[in-house]
Amino acid sequence: MKRGKGIWPALLTIFVVFALAATSCGNDDSGNEGDDAAPAPATEQPATEQPATEEPAPEEPAEEDPFAGCGEGAEVDPSILAVGRPVARCEPGYPKAIPLAERQTINFSSSFKLEFIAPILLADSLGEFEKENLDFNFINLGLSDALPQIGTGQIDLGVGGIEAAVFNAIDNDFDVRWVSANFFPPNAGDNSVPQTGVWARADVFSDPSNPDIAELEGTKMASAVGLSSVIAYPIAEALKPAGLVFGVDVEAEQIPSTDMILAMENNAVQSAWILDPLWGALVDRPDEFVFVTGQPPGEPIGGLFGGPSCRETKRDACVAFHRAIIRTINTYLTGDYHQNDEIVEAIAEAIDREPDAVRATPSLLFDWEIREGTATRAQEAFISFAEAGVTVVEYDEPYPEDQVVDRSIYLEAIGRQ
Repeated sequence: MKRGKGIWPALLTIFVVFALAATSCGNDDSGNEGDDAAPAPATEQPATEQPATEEPAPEEPAEEDPFAGCGEGAEVDPSILAVGRPVARCEPGYPKAIPLAERQTINFSSSFKLEFIAPILLADSLGEFEKENLDFNFINLGLSDALPQIGTGQIDLGVGGIEAAVFNAIDNDFDVRWVSANFFPPNAGDNSVPQTGVWARADVFSDPSNPDIAELEGTKMASAVGLSSVIAYPIAEALKPAGLVFGVDVEAEQIPSTDMILAMENNAVQSAWILDPLWGALVDRPDEFVFVTGQPPGEPIGGLFGGPSCRETKRDACVAFHRAIIRTINTYLTGDYHQNDEIVEAIAEAIDREPDAVRATPSLLFDWEIREGTATRAQEAFISFAEAGVTVVEYDEPYPEDQVVDRSIYLEAIGRQ
Protein backbone atom coordinates (compact mmCIF):
# COMPACT_ATOMS: atom_id res chain seq x y z
CA MET A 1 0.00 0.00 0.00
CA LYS A 2 2.84 2.47 0.91
CA ARG A 3 4.69 1.68 -2.41
CA GLY A 4 1.52 2.44 -4.36
CA LYS A 5 1.19 5.88 -2.81
CA GLY A 6 4.79 6.73 -3.76
CA ILE A 7 4.36 5.84 -7.48
CA TRP A 8 1.23 8.06 -8.33
CA PRO A 9 2.87 11.47 -7.67
CA ALA A 10 5.76 10.56 -9.99
CA LEU A 11 3.41 9.38 -12.76
CA LEU A 12 1.32 12.55 -12.43
CA THR A 13 4.43 14.72 -12.83
CA ILE A 14 5.45 12.85 -16.00
CA PHE A 15 1.93 13.22 -17.48
CA VAL A 16 1.85 17.02 -16.89
CA VAL A 17 5.30 17.49 -18.46
CA PHE A 18 4.25 15.44 -21.55
CA ALA A 19 1.04 17.44 -21.95
CA LEU A 20 2.88 20.78 -21.78
CA ALA A 21 5.37 19.60 -24.39
CA ALA A 22 2.58 18.53 -26.75
CA THR A 23 0.82 21.90 -26.37
CA SER A 24 4.06 23.75 -27.11
CA CYS A 25 4.57 21.76 -30.36
CA GLY A 26 1.04 22.52 -31.48
CA ASN A 27 1.50 26.26 -31.07
CA ASP A 28 4.78 26.19 -33.07
CA ASP A 29 3.07 24.44 -36.04
CA SER A 30 0.23 26.96 -36.16
CA GLY A 31 2.53 29.94 -36.11
CA ASN A 32 0.16 31.66 -33.64
CA GLU A 33 1.77 31.19 -30.24
CA GLY A 34 -0.68 31.63 -27.43
CA ASP A 35 -3.73 31.07 -29.77
CA ASP A 36 -6.43 29.10 -27.96
CA ALA A 37 -8.19 27.80 -31.18
CA ALA A 38 -8.65 24.04 -31.45
CA PRO A 39 -6.51 22.31 -34.07
CA ALA A 40 -8.00 21.54 -37.44
CA PRO A 41 -9.21 17.99 -38.05
CA ALA A 42 -6.59 15.55 -39.24
CA THR A 43 -8.05 15.35 -42.67
CA GLU A 44 -7.66 19.10 -43.31
CA GLN A 45 -4.64 21.41 -43.68
CA PRO A 46 -4.01 24.02 -40.93
CA ALA A 47 -6.10 27.15 -41.35
CA THR A 48 -3.05 29.35 -42.19
CA GLU A 49 -2.10 27.25 -45.21
CA GLN A 50 -5.67 26.65 -46.64
CA PRO A 51 -8.38 28.72 -44.99
CA ALA A 52 -11.55 26.80 -44.45
CA THR A 53 -14.40 27.87 -46.76
CA GLU A 54 -18.08 27.49 -46.13
CA GLU A 55 -19.95 25.12 -48.41
CA PRO A 56 -22.49 27.11 -50.54
CA ALA A 57 -26.09 26.52 -49.57
CA PRO A 58 -27.82 24.18 -52.04
CA GLU A 59 -29.78 26.09 -54.67
CA GLU A 60 -33.54 25.93 -54.43
CA PRO A 61 -34.94 24.04 -57.41
CA ALA A 62 -36.44 26.43 -59.95
CA GLU A 63 -40.19 26.61 -59.63
CA GLU A 64 -41.85 25.02 -62.66
CA ASP A 65 -43.75 27.40 -64.87
CA PRO A 66 -47.32 26.00 -64.91
CA PHE A 67 -47.79 27.43 -68.40
CA ALA A 68 -44.47 26.32 -69.90
CA GLY A 69 -46.27 23.82 -72.12
CA CYS A 70 -48.72 26.41 -73.44
CA GLY A 71 -46.70 27.99 -76.22
CA GLU A 72 -47.84 29.91 -79.26
CA GLY A 73 -50.17 27.07 -80.22
CA ALA A 74 -52.31 27.68 -77.13
CA GLU A 75 -53.93 30.59 -78.97
CA VAL A 76 -55.32 30.71 -82.49
CA ASP A 77 -56.40 33.81 -84.39
CA PRO A 78 -60.14 33.94 -83.53
CA SER A 79 -61.03 35.27 -86.98
CA ILE A 80 -59.99 32.04 -88.74
CA LEU A 81 -62.94 29.93 -89.89
CA ALA A 82 -61.94 27.22 -92.34
CA VAL A 83 -61.90 23.48 -92.84
CA GLY A 84 -58.78 22.09 -91.17
CA ARG A 85 -57.93 25.30 -89.30
CA PRO A 86 -55.46 24.98 -86.42
CA VAL A 87 -56.98 24.39 -83.00
CA ALA A 88 -55.50 25.72 -79.76
CA ARG A 89 -53.41 23.16 -77.87
CA CYS A 90 -50.88 22.98 -75.02
CA GLU A 91 -48.56 20.05 -74.37
CA PRO A 92 -50.04 17.05 -72.52
CA GLY A 93 -50.32 17.80 -68.80
CA TYR A 94 -50.56 21.57 -69.31
CA PRO A 95 -51.49 24.00 -68.00
CA LYS A 96 -50.26 22.60 -64.70
CA ALA A 97 -52.51 22.73 -61.66
CA ILE A 98 -52.22 25.73 -59.35
CA PRO A 99 -54.12 24.44 -56.30
CA LEU A 100 -56.48 26.93 -54.70
CA ALA A 101 -55.36 28.13 -51.26
CA GLU A 102 -58.76 27.15 -49.89
CA ARG A 103 -60.97 24.42 -51.28
CA GLN A 104 -63.86 25.75 -53.36
CA THR A 105 -66.84 24.29 -55.20
CA ILE A 106 -67.99 25.02 -58.74
CA ASN A 107 -71.75 24.68 -59.16
CA PHE A 108 -72.23 23.47 -62.73
CA SER A 109 -75.51 22.93 -64.61
CA SER A 110 -76.38 20.70 -67.54
CA SER A 111 -79.48 18.76 -68.54
CA PHE A 112 -77.52 15.93 -70.11
CA LYS A 113 -74.32 13.91 -69.92
CA LEU A 114 -73.05 13.44 -73.46
CA GLU A 115 -69.62 13.15 -75.06
CA PHE A 116 -69.38 16.84 -75.92
CA ILE A 117 -68.95 17.62 -72.21
CA ALA A 118 -66.32 14.88 -71.81
CA PRO A 119 -63.60 17.39 -70.82
CA ILE A 120 -65.69 18.30 -67.76
CA LEU A 121 -66.80 14.78 -66.87
CA LEU A 122 -63.30 13.34 -67.25
CA ALA A 123 -61.70 16.21 -65.35
CA ASP A 124 -63.92 15.11 -62.48
CA SER A 125 -63.46 11.33 -62.79
CA LEU A 126 -59.72 11.43 -63.57
CA GLY A 127 -58.84 13.75 -60.69
CA GLU A 128 -57.98 16.95 -62.54
CA PHE A 129 -60.37 19.02 -60.40
CA GLU A 130 -58.83 17.45 -57.29
CA LYS A 131 -55.40 18.68 -58.39
CA GLU A 132 -56.80 22.22 -58.34
CA ASN A 133 -58.28 21.74 -54.83
CA LEU A 134 -61.69 22.09 -56.44
CA ASP A 135 -65.00 20.34 -55.85
CA PHE A 136 -67.54 19.82 -58.64
CA ASN A 137 -71.28 19.99 -58.03
CA PHE A 138 -73.36 18.76 -61.00
CA ILE A 139 -76.86 20.33 -61.18
CA ASN A 140 -79.31 18.69 -63.59
CA LEU A 141 -80.75 21.78 -65.26
CA GLY A 142 -80.91 22.94 -68.87
CA LEU A 143 -79.26 26.20 -69.85
CA SER A 144 -82.43 28.19 -70.49
CA ASP A 145 -83.72 27.26 -67.02
CA ALA A 146 -80.33 27.85 -65.39
CA LEU A 147 -79.72 31.32 -66.85
CA PRO A 148 -81.52 33.25 -64.04
CA GLN A 149 -79.41 31.43 -61.43
CA ILE A 150 -76.24 31.97 -63.47
CA GLY A 151 -77.09 35.65 -63.72
CA THR A 152 -77.43 35.95 -59.93
CA GLY A 153 -74.39 33.81 -59.09
CA GLN A 154 -76.21 30.82 -57.58
CA ILE A 155 -74.86 28.68 -60.43
CA ASP A 156 -71.29 29.40 -61.45
CA LEU A 157 -71.20 27.81 -64.90
CA GLY A 158 -73.82 26.35 -67.21
CA VAL A 159 -73.26 24.38 -70.39
CA GLY A 160 -75.30 24.77 -73.54
CA GLY A 161 -75.51 26.33 -76.97
CA ILE A 162 -75.76 29.94 -78.10
CA GLU A 163 -79.55 29.80 -78.09
CA ALA A 164 -81.99 32.71 -78.12
CA ALA A 165 -82.52 32.39 -74.35
CA VAL A 166 -78.92 33.49 -73.71
CA PHE A 167 -79.35 36.71 -75.67
CA ASN A 168 -82.75 37.41 -74.15
CA ALA A 169 -81.23 37.00 -70.67
CA ILE A 170 -78.57 39.57 -71.53
CA ASP A 171 -81.24 41.84 -72.99
CA ASN A 172 -83.07 41.59 -69.66
CA ASP A 173 -79.94 42.74 -67.76
CA PHE A 174 -78.80 39.34 -66.49
CA ASP A 175 -75.04 39.36 -65.99
CA VAL A 176 -74.31 36.38 -68.23
CA ARG A 177 -71.44 35.89 -70.68
CA TRP A 178 -70.23 33.14 -73.00
CA VAL A 179 -66.87 32.35 -71.37
CA SER A 180 -65.48 29.37 -73.32
CA ALA A 181 -66.33 27.14 -76.26
CA ASN A 182 -66.75 23.38 -76.46
CA PHE A 183 -66.17 21.60 -79.80
CA PHE A 184 -66.96 21.41 -83.49
CA PRO A 185 -67.29 18.39 -85.78
CA PRO A 186 -63.86 17.62 -87.24
CA ASN A 187 -65.21 17.50 -90.80
CA ALA A 188 -67.48 20.55 -90.52
CA GLY A 189 -67.52 22.36 -93.84
CA ASP A 190 -66.53 19.30 -95.86
CA ASN A 191 -69.82 18.21 -97.40
CA SER A 192 -68.25 15.12 -98.94
CA VAL A 193 -68.14 13.55 -95.45
CA PRO A 194 -71.45 12.40 -93.86
CA GLN A 195 -71.97 14.03 -90.45
CA THR A 196 -74.35 15.99 -88.27
CA GLY A 197 -76.27 18.52 -90.34
CA VAL A 198 -78.98 18.91 -92.95
CA TRP A 199 -80.10 15.61 -94.47
CA ALA A 200 -82.85 15.57 -97.10
CA ARG A 201 -84.92 13.30 -99.28
CA ALA A 202 -83.02 12.56 -102.47
CA ASP A 203 -86.08 13.29 -104.62
CA VAL A 204 -85.96 16.98 -103.61
CA PHE A 205 -82.94 17.56 -105.85
CA SER A 206 -82.52 17.49 -109.59
CA ASP A 207 -79.04 16.04 -109.01
CA PRO A 208 -78.97 14.15 -105.70
CA SER A 209 -75.27 13.40 -106.10
CA ASN A 210 -74.60 17.15 -105.95
CA PRO A 211 -77.53 18.60 -103.97
CA ASP A 212 -78.25 22.29 -104.48
CA ILE A 213 -79.52 23.72 -101.20
CA ALA A 214 -81.48 26.37 -103.11
CA GLU A 215 -83.88 23.58 -104.18
CA LEU A 216 -85.09 23.35 -100.56
CA GLU A 217 -87.10 26.55 -101.10
CA GLY A 218 -90.77 25.92 -100.36
CA THR A 219 -90.10 22.68 -98.45
CA LYS A 220 -90.31 21.81 -94.75
CA MET A 221 -87.28 21.23 -92.53
CA ALA A 222 -87.39 19.65 -89.08
CA SER A 223 -85.35 20.72 -86.08
CA ALA A 224 -85.59 19.39 -82.55
CA VAL A 225 -86.38 22.59 -80.69
CA GLY A 226 -87.51 25.17 -83.21
CA LEU A 227 -86.35 28.62 -84.20
CA SER A 228 -85.10 29.63 -80.75
CA SER A 229 -82.59 26.79 -80.46
CA VAL A 230 -78.88 26.82 -81.11
CA ILE A 231 -79.45 24.54 -84.12
CA ALA A 232 -81.40 27.32 -85.83
CA TYR A 233 -78.12 29.22 -86.24
CA PRO A 234 -76.21 26.64 -88.35
CA ILE A 235 -79.37 25.99 -90.35
CA ALA A 236 -79.68 29.71 -91.06
CA GLU A 237 -75.99 29.84 -92.03
CA ALA A 238 -76.43 26.83 -94.33
CA LEU A 239 -79.35 28.47 -96.15
CA LYS A 240 -77.79 31.94 -96.34
CA PRO A 241 -75.59 31.33 -99.45
CA ALA A 242 -78.75 30.41 -101.38
CA GLY A 243 -80.52 33.55 -100.16
CA LEU A 244 -83.03 31.51 -98.16
CA VAL A 245 -84.34 32.42 -94.69
CA PHE A 246 -85.19 29.60 -92.30
CA GLY A 247 -88.80 29.89 -91.22
CA VAL A 248 -89.65 32.02 -94.27
CA ASP A 249 -88.38 30.37 -97.48
CA VAL A 250 -87.97 26.98 -95.81
CA GLU A 251 -90.72 26.18 -93.32
CA ALA A 252 -89.59 25.12 -89.86
CA GLU A 253 -91.14 22.08 -88.19
CA GLN A 254 -90.34 21.15 -84.58
CA ILE A 255 -90.02 17.36 -84.33
CA PRO A 256 -88.16 15.23 -81.75
CA SER A 257 -84.79 14.02 -83.03
CA THR A 258 -85.76 10.36 -82.81
CA ASP A 259 -88.80 10.93 -85.07
CA MET A 260 -87.14 12.92 -87.83
CA ILE A 261 -86.14 10.04 -90.08
CA LEU A 262 -89.66 8.63 -89.97
CA ALA A 263 -91.05 12.07 -90.80
CA MET A 264 -88.79 12.27 -93.87
CA GLU A 265 -89.69 8.71 -94.91
CA ASN A 266 -93.38 9.71 -94.83
CA ASN A 267 -92.64 13.00 -96.65
CA ALA A 268 -94.11 14.98 -93.72
CA VAL A 269 -90.88 17.00 -93.93
CA GLN A 270 -88.39 17.00 -96.77
CA SER A 271 -85.28 17.65 -94.72
CA ALA A 272 -84.07 17.72 -91.13
CA TRP A 273 -81.08 18.64 -88.99
CA ILE A 274 -79.99 15.15 -87.90
CA LEU A 275 -77.75 14.85 -84.81
CA ASP A 276 -75.10 12.31 -83.79
CA PRO A 277 -75.43 9.35 -83.96
CA LEU A 278 -78.81 9.27 -85.72
CA TRP A 279 -77.52 10.27 -89.15
CA GLY A 280 -75.56 7.01 -89.27
CA ALA A 281 -78.81 5.22 -90.16
CA LEU A 282 -79.03 7.20 -93.43
CA VAL A 283 -75.52 6.66 -94.76
CA ASP A 284 -76.37 3.37 -96.49
CA ARG A 285 -79.55 4.72 -98.11
CA PRO A 286 -78.17 7.08 -100.80
CA ASP A 287 -81.10 6.47 -103.16
CA GLU A 288 -83.49 7.82 -100.51
CA PHE A 289 -81.51 10.37 -98.48
CA VAL A 290 -78.53 12.65 -99.04
CA PHE A 291 -76.31 14.73 -96.82
CA VAL A 292 -76.61 18.39 -97.85
CA THR A 293 -74.46 20.44 -95.50
CA GLY A 294 -73.24 20.60 -91.91
CA GLN A 295 -72.13 23.02 -89.23
CA PRO A 296 -70.02 26.03 -90.27
CA PRO A 297 -66.34 25.02 -90.50
CA GLY A 298 -64.13 25.45 -87.46
CA GLU A 299 -66.81 27.12 -85.37
CA PRO A 300 -67.99 25.96 -81.93
CA ILE A 301 -71.56 27.03 -81.30
CA GLY A 302 -71.77 26.34 -77.59
CA GLY A 303 -69.79 25.98 -74.42
CA LEU A 304 -69.76 27.39 -70.90
CA PHE A 305 -71.71 30.42 -69.71
CA GLY A 306 -70.77 32.25 -66.53
CA GLY A 307 -72.22 34.98 -64.37
CA PRO A 308 -70.96 37.28 -61.61
CA SER A 309 -69.76 34.49 -59.32
CA CYS A 310 -67.58 32.94 -62.03
CA ARG A 311 -66.32 36.21 -63.42
CA GLU A 312 -65.84 38.09 -60.14
CA THR A 313 -66.39 36.66 -56.63
CA LYS A 314 -65.20 33.11 -57.48
CA ARG A 315 -63.01 33.98 -60.43
CA ASP A 316 -60.01 32.03 -59.10
CA ALA A 317 -62.15 28.89 -58.86
CA CYS A 318 -63.59 29.47 -62.32
CA VAL A 319 -60.10 29.87 -63.78
CA ALA A 320 -58.98 26.70 -61.94
CA PHE A 321 -61.98 24.87 -63.42
CA HIS A 322 -60.90 25.95 -66.90
CA ARG A 323 -57.27 24.94 -66.25
CA ALA A 324 -58.51 21.47 -65.34
CA ILE A 325 -60.72 20.99 -68.41
CA ILE A 326 -58.12 22.47 -70.78
CA ARG A 327 -55.48 20.14 -69.26
CA THR A 328 -57.91 17.23 -69.73
CA ILE A 329 -58.31 18.09 -73.42
CA ASN A 330 -54.55 18.39 -73.97
CA THR A 331 -53.79 15.16 -72.11
CA TYR A 332 -56.61 12.81 -73.06
CA LEU A 333 -58.85 14.25 -75.79
CA THR A 334 -56.63 15.21 -78.72
CA GLY A 335 -56.57 13.62 -82.16
CA ASP A 336 -58.61 10.49 -82.74
CA TYR A 337 -59.00 9.66 -79.06
CA HIS A 338 -61.63 7.04 -79.92
CA GLN A 339 -58.67 4.79 -80.79
CA ASN A 340 -57.64 4.80 -77.12
CA ASP A 341 -59.62 2.08 -75.37
CA GLU A 342 -58.98 3.44 -71.88
CA ILE A 343 -60.29 6.89 -72.83
CA VAL A 344 -63.31 5.44 -74.63
CA GLU A 345 -64.15 3.36 -71.56
CA ALA A 346 -63.78 6.41 -69.29
CA ILE A 347 -66.11 8.43 -71.52
CA ALA A 348 -68.61 5.57 -71.75
CA GLU A 349 -68.71 5.25 -67.97
CA ALA A 350 -69.11 9.01 -67.52
CA ILE A 351 -72.06 9.27 -69.95
CA ASP A 352 -73.56 5.86 -69.08
CA ARG A 353 -73.25 4.33 -72.55
CA GLU A 354 -71.49 1.33 -74.03
CA PRO A 355 -67.98 1.86 -75.41
CA ASP A 356 -69.11 0.70 -78.87
CA ALA A 357 -71.74 3.46 -78.88
CA VAL A 358 -68.99 6.01 -78.24
CA ARG A 359 -66.88 4.59 -81.08
CA ALA A 360 -69.85 4.69 -83.48
CA THR A 361 -69.34 8.41 -84.18
CA PRO A 362 -66.14 10.34 -84.98
CA SER A 363 -63.99 11.79 -82.22
CA LEU A 364 -64.91 15.40 -81.53
CA LEU A 365 -62.55 18.33 -82.02
CA PHE A 366 -62.58 20.03 -78.63
CA ASP A 367 -61.81 23.73 -78.64
CA TRP A 368 -61.92 26.13 -75.69
CA GLU A 369 -61.63 29.26 -77.85
CA ILE A 370 -64.60 31.36 -78.99
CA ARG A 371 -64.52 32.43 -82.63
CA GLU A 372 -64.77 36.06 -83.55
CA GLY A 373 -68.23 37.08 -84.78
CA THR A 374 -70.07 33.86 -83.87
CA ALA A 375 -72.26 35.56 -81.26
CA THR A 376 -73.10 38.39 -83.66
CA ARG A 377 -74.04 36.06 -86.53
CA ALA A 378 -76.21 33.96 -84.20
CA GLN A 379 -78.09 37.06 -83.05
CA GLU A 380 -78.59 38.12 -86.66
CA ALA A 381 -80.10 34.73 -87.43
CA PHE A 382 -82.53 34.95 -84.50
CA ILE A 383 -83.48 38.51 -85.45
CA SER A 384 -84.18 37.40 -89.05
CA PHE A 385 -86.87 34.98 -87.92
CA ALA A 386 -89.12 37.95 -87.25
CA GLU A 387 -89.70 37.93 -91.02
CA ALA A 388 -91.61 34.68 -90.46
CA GLY A 389 -93.69 36.38 -87.78
CA VAL A 390 -91.78 34.53 -85.06
CA THR A 391 -90.12 36.66 -82.40
CA VAL A 392 -87.35 34.70 -80.70
CA VAL A 393 -85.25 37.64 -79.46
CA GLU A 394 -86.79 40.78 -78.11
CA TYR A 395 -84.58 43.31 -79.90
CA ASP A 396 -83.63 44.12 -83.48
CA GLU A 397 -79.90 44.97 -83.35
CA PRO A 398 -77.21 42.51 -82.17
CA TYR A 399 -75.45 43.28 -78.92
CA PRO A 400 -71.74 43.97 -79.46
CA GLU A 401 -69.45 41.05 -78.69
CA ASP A 402 -67.98 42.59 -75.52
CA GLN A 403 -71.46 42.49 -73.95
CA VAL A 404 -71.96 38.83 -74.82
CA VAL A 405 -68.50 37.20 -74.72
CA ASP A 406 -65.75 37.14 -72.06
CA ARG A 407 -62.57 35.38 -73.22
CA SER A 408 -60.49 36.51 -70.25
CA ILE A 409 -61.15 33.42 -68.13
CA TYR A 410 -59.74 30.84 -70.53
CA LEU A 411 -56.92 33.22 -71.45
CA GLU A 412 -55.95 33.41 -67.77
CA ALA A 413 -56.21 29.62 -67.52
CA ILE A 414 -53.51 29.21 -70.21
CA GLY A 415 -51.34 31.95 -68.71
CA ARG A 416 -52.07 34.68 -71.22
CA GLN A 417 -53.75 37.11 -68.85
